[in-house]
Order: sequence, then C-alpha cells, then structure tokens
Amino acid sequence: MLASTVPYTGHLVYTTLLNILLALLAWRLLVRGNATREQIGLLPPSGRQVLYALAWGLAQIPLLAVFQNALTSLFSSLQKVPALAPYARQQLQQFHQIVYLSLHLPLLSLLLALLIALPAQLLFFQAWLYRSLRRTHGVWSSCLLVACFAGAVAFLIHFSLIHAASSALFVFLLTLLYERIGSLWGTWIAGALFILLATLLHFVSTNGSHYTFGLFTQVVFELLLFALGIWLIRRRNLTLQQAGFRPPTPSELLFIAPWLGIGVFVMGSVIGRLQQDVLAALFPHATWIMQNQGLAEHIFRQLHGWQRFSFVIIGAVLAPIAEETLFRGGIYASLRNRFGMGWGLTISSLLFAIAHLDPLEFVPIFFIGMALALVYEKTRSLWMSMIVHSTNNAIAFFLLSVLPTVHH
Repeated sequence: MLASTVPYTGHLVYTTLLNILLALLAWRLLVRGNATREQIGLLPPSGRQVLYALAWGLAQIPLLAVFQNALTSLFSSLQKVPALAPYARQQLQQFHQIVYLSLHLPLLSLLLALLIALPAQLLFFQAWLYRSLRRTHGVWSSCLLVACFAGAVAFLIHFSLIHAASSALFVFLLTLLYERIGSLWGTWIAGALFILLATLLHFVSTNGSHYTFGLFTQVVFELLLFALGIWLIRRRNLTLQQAGFRPPTPSELLFIAPWLGIGVFVMGSVIGRLQQDVLAALFPHATWIMQNQGLAEHIFRQLHGWQRFSFVIIGAVLAPIAEETLFRGGIYASLRNRFGMGWGLTISSLLFAIAHLDPLEFVPIFFIGMALALVYEKTRSLWMSMIVHSTNNAIAFFLLSVLPTVHH
C-alpha cells in the first residue's frame, strides 16, 4: 500500500546531509559574526533551565497533538469538496506515509533526529537565524518568521503541508523557549524529550502492547526522577557543575569508570548469589526462589526487537542519568551534608533499592547503590557514577541476551 523502506532510507541520507550542511553554514556564519559560546547559549544549562526545558518539552506533546489532529481533520473534510478532494487526499496520504515509513526505521530515525537533525536545526534556526532577526524585530515576529522558514524547508523536503505546519509550530515553540532561557542545550533537551515521547506514544497507540505502555511509563518515571534530582540540587543553591556534572577526564572515562562498572557488576552478582543461597536454605520449598528471576530479567525476556532495544537504552542510558542525579546528586549529597557520610550512604541506598520494586534484587541493588555513592563521594563527579552505573547495567543486559539465565 505504501512505499518500501528502501527509498525512505535514501531519503534519510538526503535529509541528514542537508541538516549537516545547515549546521556547517550556521556555524560558519556565527564564527564570522564573532558570536561567543555564551551568546549562542552553548554553556552548560543551569538546573532551572533544565527544569524549564523538561516542562516545556512535556507541554509540547498535547499542543502539537491537538494541532496535528485538527489539520488531519481539516484535510479529511476537504475531501468532500470535489475541487479540492484529490489534493486533500494526496496530502493525507503523504503525511501518513511519512509517519509510517519513519516508524518502520524507528531506531535509525530517532538517532538521526536527536544527534544530527535537532542540533543542526537549533544552530541554524535559533542560534543564527533567530538571533539575527531579533536584532531588528520583536520576539513574536522573529519567532513567526523563523517558524515560517522552517515550515517552508520541511515542505520542500517532504511535500506535506501537514508535516510542514507541524514542523513550523514545533520550531516556533522551541524558539520561544530559546528566547526565554537563552540556552541552546536546554532547548535541545525540550526538543529531544518531545521527539522521544511523541515516538513512544505513537508506538503505544499503534501496537497496543502492555509492554510498550510499560516502556513509555518507565521513560516518564525516569524523567520525573531526573527532574526531582535537579530540584533537590537547586534547593541547595548549587550549579550543576558544583553538584557533580563535570566532564570526566580521558583517563577516568577510558580506564577507571568501565573497570569500576565491571567490579560493581561482579560484586552485585556475588551478593545476589549469596542471597539466593540463604533464601533457599531458609525456604527450601519456595518455588519463587528457585526461579531466581528478578523483575528486570523477567521483563527483558518477554521483549523482542525494538522493544528489547528500547528497554536496553532506558536501562543503560536514561536510568543511570536520572537515578544518579536523584539518588547520588540529590538525596545522598543532601543527607551526607546533614547527617554524615554513613547515614547518607545507608538511606540513599535503601531508597535506591526500594525504587526498583524488586524484592529478589533488593539486597544486591542496595549494595550497588552503596558502591555508586562511594564512587560519587571519591570523585565528586556524577558522570563517573553514571558511567559505572551504565556499565553495570549494560553487562547485565548483554549476559541476559546470550545466556539462558543470569543473576544480576
């Protein structure tokens, strides 16, 4: 019924190259204009900017959904007008084809959108075009001009009025956010959050799987943990860098954090095995102990294809960022400053284990939380504890995919 994914792959290559050219052009123009990183908004965002961006990204979901539904309803109504029916039908088919094909290459589409298309468009439309227009025009007129230009570019690429209008509104909202917070990184967070949630919502509505809905719920849960962690950090009147968001050195990134992650995984596995042996000795007839399958392992084994890949991305990327921000940067640091290191380690690790809602993994997760808090305590770097956390989870997922059973 619709075109195959082969031409769409070529189309992705074409649009990726176009976005790269836009980014290079914008960067060249910004350099010629002697724009500084601070003026562009490339400095690390503050906690307040991140929270504002997360809220903005979430608010875009219903706004764009209502707008897009109104446009599709309008074109559906135009099909009843004889003179406009062929064009309206063509536009609806074109829009549905864009959505259909992009979701048949979801991982590639998401990666290209988040890592190339969105940053490139932010550099071109916000950092250069909007800042250039803003010098001689007001905020609203500049935002509207940028949105119209973005919509025109989208139409020339896809020849879909619905997609072009949706793109124009998306860029308009991001431009307003950029004006409000002055951070290109914060604007990227809002745009990336919208793209991720919009894609997951579409999967939920089309696939109707409770596992898909569970993945979406997990993403929202991790984002809420991250927002709560940022809020706790800001309550202590700290910048993100002071709280531990400092980039790791090359030696830490390559030679220390991964090995610490391997050590944490081995420790958790040994403690998990000891816990199983103790429970088996205390309750020799309990079948749930013999199964030795935690909640994460059970869910992982029920997933296939893109669902399994999404679960791994959430567990190995999103969860470490969100959970380290809250449990180490927010809770542990606050408790340590108030009650001392011992109480900080114990309480934050207990909360970390409880949050996983997995009785069979409670003890190993508690000690993993202790180890991650010690990494943060010794390095004063949340990125280090995030990498250690991510390495631990990635090893567990890898072993789950190649072995019949594994305790992690």
